[in-house]
Amino acid sequence: MWVALALLGGFVACVGPWPIDAEPYAGTAYARATFARLDALDFAAPSGPLRVGVGSAEITPPVGEPLAGYSARKPKASRDVLDRLHAKAVTFSNGHRRFTIVAGDLLLVTPELAAAIAQRSGRPREELFFTATHTHSGGGAYSDSPLYALALGAYDAAVFDRLADAFAAAIRQSHHALDAADAPPPPARMRAALLRSPALDALVVNRVDRRAPYATLGALMVRGPGGAPLVNLVTFPMHPTFLHRQDRRVSGDYPGAVQRGLRQATGADALFAIGAVGSISHAAPRTTDPAALDRAAAPIIQALLSAAADDEPWATEAALGSWIVTVDLPRVQPRVWGPLALSPVAGSLVHGRRTQVQAARIGEVVLLGLPADFSGELAGELEAAGRAAGLTVLVTSFNGDYIGYALPRRHWDSGHYEARTMSFFGPWCGEYLSGVSREILGKLARAQSGGGGRSGEEE
Repeated sequence: MWVALALLGGFVACVGPWPIDAEPYAGTAYARATFARLDALDFAAPSGPLRVGVGSAEITPPVGEPLAGYSARKPKASRDVLDRLHAKAVTFSNGHRRFTIVAGDLLLVTPELAAAIAQRSGRPREELFFTATHTHSGGGAYSDSPLYALALGAYDAAVFDRLADAFAAAIRQSHHALDAADAPPPPARMRAALLRSPALDALVVNRVDRRAPYATLGALMVRGPGGAPLVNLVTFPMHPTFLHRQDRRVSGDYPGAVQRGLRQATGADALFAIGAVGSISHAAPRTTDPAALDRAAAPIIQALLSAAADDEPWATEAALGSWIVTVDLPRVQPRVWGPLALSPVAGSLVHGRRTQVQAARIGEVVLLGLPADFSGELAGELEAAGRAAGLTVLVTSFNGDYIGYALPRRHWDSGHYEARTMSFFGPWCGEYLSGVSREILGKLARAQSGGGGRSGEEE
């Protein structure tokens, strides 16, 4: 009996189940540590003439390699290529600072991949703002973590190296585009917008709370010194899962169609950064028909083209800055059943107790990079907070780390799988990340009203 009790006690201690910690984050030790760290950061950003460089490299995996995205996809090996995939980089410079937005036709960027890309590109990690299109039909096999392997397939070091090299090449190309000229060219011109329309709303459904649709299209449009389109950055919060998990063709899903369509319409490259896709799916059913991707892309392309053609002014100067905020987390507690979760010992195998939130400022535009399937509902609240502070906020997910879904507290008892099994850090994680993001926005707004920062800082 004593041996059985000891074994049972050891199992509960190491595996669980344990009661879920439902304490609100405000005032906790982990939140205090994060906000103290945030308070110590300097969010001043010098302003200067805006210059932009663009880079791209192909990352289409060979047929037969694992696809990423659906853990239930069996087998994971691709059988054909529907469209080509790319890693892309857009580097912004104003003579004082520069940073690069890095995205690609990929499910997500893991911490190990982000570190390798930074090292191989020769750029500091804080200068690189990572995101992805989150296509569920892109290449996998680039992580040896058991958590990532569920979606990415068995690890292959050669795939990891190939991806890291391609992303690094795109980053170097974007910097070369800035540095190759004998003299700096005239400033580029930039405009940003948050767009809503009935056509965009009709694309999406909130699969947890169908009363709360969210379909904000974020657009950052850049024209070269001569006025011709140079690059378009697009964010949209709809899961790229149009293609069925048994359609084993390599594809960028609808973000790939958006990028191709914008390039055809404008002659400029396009970079797609997935928005806040937590709970937000497409209203149309999954399919094997490639035409469905073009139909989904059409309203997004049209909205951006209309925004580019209006009479709003284009900025030629911008304050620039990029910041990574290290975020302490509550204990990892993937839910087992009802109010019970894995033990801290087993939970630690899922993720550590720290992650990051990243912010990048381009004039009055702020990109917020979250390490999760971040809630579209919470993103809408951050956009509103930004507008009140005179900022245009573009929320993106998958910033080089992944901690599961980050939803509003009110959805914790919904029974939906996003809250039931994928909210790894408990019921308050979404509000916590949102609170950190709000504090960042407040500090950026105060820095903006205070004059913008130390203009003597050089690149």
